[in-house]
Amino acid sequence: MGQHRREKKHLSLASIEKSRGRLLGLQGIILYNAVELSSRLIVSFVALAWLLPVGALIMVALVVPYLVASMIINAGVAKIAKPIDEDFRELYRYRTVRMEGAWRVIVACMTGKEISHMDDQFEEILQRDRKFWFRYIDQTTLRDFLAIFAYAGIVGYALYQVYTGDTQTGLTVGLLIPI
Repeated sequence: MGQHRREKKHLSLASIEKSRGRLLGLQGIILYNAVELSSRLIVSFVALAWLLPVGALIMVALVVPYLVASMIINAGVAKIAKPIDEDFRELYRYRTVRMEGAWRVIVACMTGKEISHMDDQFEEILQRDRKFWFRYIDQTTLRDFLAIFAYAGIVGYALYQVYTGDTQTGLTVGLLIPI
């Protein structure tokens, strides 16, 4: 009820149902996927720390920057994408209002002007949206390349250990790479 009072001009049955569906989907992801993923990561890290403590330190040194980069990228998404999303929603509401009262626009001979105005707004918002997502893709690609190089470094370390004769460490690291 409080949400209805606060946002009565933005609420409709369709938006409430859409929000409800998103909430249920998010709950499903959190309850089923996040618990399983977290438990796998914890078990893998404990196994790595038990078998090869140095490997666990290397893993922490590689995972922490990756997570920090992910948080920075996601903060940018929350900061930059929110106004873009709000503008898209505002344009959608404007179009919905115009479509509901289309006869007024037609009678006033403003059809061409309205369409041109909405197209211009859409194009401006879309340009900002594209610019943002291209930047996001560039940032995540750089982060992922760093992760690939880190993985290659781990594989190289395991191969070096086997090559120099320290097969126990090399095989341990080699067996833990898929984890």
